[in-house]
Amino acid sequence: MSLLVGFAGAVSAVAIAIGAYSSVVLGIPTKVIAVGAIVMVSAIHWFGVKTGGTAQTILTTTKLLLITFFASLLFR
Repeated sequence: MSLLVGFAGAVSAVAIAIGAYSSVVLGIPTKVIAVGAIVMVSAIHWFGVKTGGTAQTILTTTKLLLITFFASLLFR
C-alpha cells in the first residue's frame, strides 16, 4: 500500500522542485516540467531494473562531477 500512496507525495514533491528550478532557466511552466520528469523516470524504469540502475549511475556520476567542478572553483 505504501508503494502506491506513501511514495506518491515524495515523488510529486521532487518533481515540483525540479520543475520550479528548471522553469526559471527553460521558460516552461513548472507543472509541464514536473510531469515530464515523472514520465521520463517512469519510462526509464519501464525497461527494467538494469536500465534504471544504469540511468541512476549516470546521473550520480554527473552530479559528483559537477560538485567536484564547482568545489574546485573555490580554490582558484
